[in-house]
Amino acid sequence: MPSEAVAHLVRCFARFVLLLRTGPQEKVKCSVCKRNDKDVVIARCFHCFCESCIKARLDTRQRKCPTCGETFGKDDVQKIYLNA
Repeated sequence: MPSEAVAHLVRCFARFVLLLRTGPQEKVKCSVCKRNDKDVVIARCFHCFCESCIKARLDTRQRKCPTCGETFGKDDVQKIYLNA
């Protein structure tokens, strides 16, 4: 496995551990609108947001992750189910 792929997996795992350690409010609420629960993930960077915020970005062609700036397309957005 190339070192770049290993580094990406390590970063993803670190984010997952941090997510487990944070409180329930931080874990569930969308970081963009701060109202809706997170229910989609961008598969390229693994950041989670509410579907309406990501749909608005896709509709207006602002196809960069609000957190890290990684570009994404419609096929990179996946539904998730979090138990709060």
